Amino acid sequence: MSHRDVIWSARFNPDGTRIVTASQDRTAQLWDAATGQPVGLPMRHHEVRRDACFSADGRLVVAGGWGGTAQLWNALTGESVGEPMRHIEQIMSVAFSPDGTQVATGSADGAAQLWDIRPGEAQPLVLQHEGSVNSLDVSPDGRWLVTASDDKTARIWDCQTFKPVGKALLHGGKVLKATFSPDSRLLATASADKNARIWEVLPDGHHNLKLVATLPHGAEVFCARFDSASERVVTASHDSTARVWEARTGRALTPPLAAHNRRVVDAAFSPDGQRVATCGWDGTARMWDTQTGKLLPPVLPHADAVTAVAFAPDGNRLATASADDRAVLELANWRSGRANDAALGMGARRGIQF
Repeated sequence: MSHRDVIWSARFNPDGTRIVTASQDRTAQLWDAATGQPVGLPMRHHEVRRDACFSADGRLVVAGGWGGTAQLWNALTGESVGEPMRHIEQIMSVAFSPDGTQVATGSADGAAQLWDIRPGEAQPLVLQHEGSVNSLDVSPDGRWLVTASDDKTARIWDCQTFKPVGKALLHGGKVLKATFSPDSRLLATASADKNARIWEVLPDGHHNLKLVATLPHGAEVFCARFDSASERVVTASHDSTARVWEARTGRALTPPLAAHNRRVVDAAFSPDGQRVATCGWDGTARMWDTQTGKLLPPVLPHADAVTAVAFAPDGNRLATASADDRAVLELANWRSGRANDAALGMGARRGIQF
């Protein structure tokens, strides 16, 4: 599986049969998750593709780029759908609403926009920050949109009224990532101020959100993600570690996950919660036992920085997006500690492993 330049994101569709990648080679691409072969032609555009994701039913893909546009694509055919969704500056993050009727886009121009993608609908609603919108997420219950910004705040917005919910959530530095828990009751924010924070989303939406835990690192925190039970959070940091925490107390559940020798930029729980995958600028993805914090084999090496990790829904495969010069398909049996290198796409410039 190969692109011709850095791959910035890789995500599975809901049933785990497809992967979509977004690349600096100005394409997004669909892949068969069983074989690693491309599905359809590359989804080409005139700009770098920064982020891409599937709709909840797996029928659509949205990809956003550095030229300030996002585009919908048919996930079965790879054909474009509708007109581009435009910002003034580069798009940093994209997301679908759970019902698939809306797309949210976050941009370096300081705005998040909420687009109704049904035919004939009105112009987008603009949700404004005072700095780049680095990340956004729609709560699984479809009620809330969260935006994370360089203006040192995250904000929650009501998806029905499009008004802000409570006061801005404050950090001491840029907010780099914001993610809802699967049960929509908690929110994690990750910041350049060396902390991640956990907030309780109150049911009525009319009060300020409650800060329930602060999760400290020794340097900026790039991401904070929940497990499937909404009970634990994993954070990844420039301090070369990832850490596993109890979500509602902020109690560290394992020693720091410390085997990378450069910044750790992404981390994710396996669907069963027994493992965490991490990746970083040392050119590796690594697997950890979430009960003990023990490093598990195998280490998945790349020749350059690994930018993102994602588990397949069955938990037996891992997608890693990279800036290296090779493309390899690995089907990993994590329980036995072996990885089967299927050697697809070897020799192509830039790559993805999963």
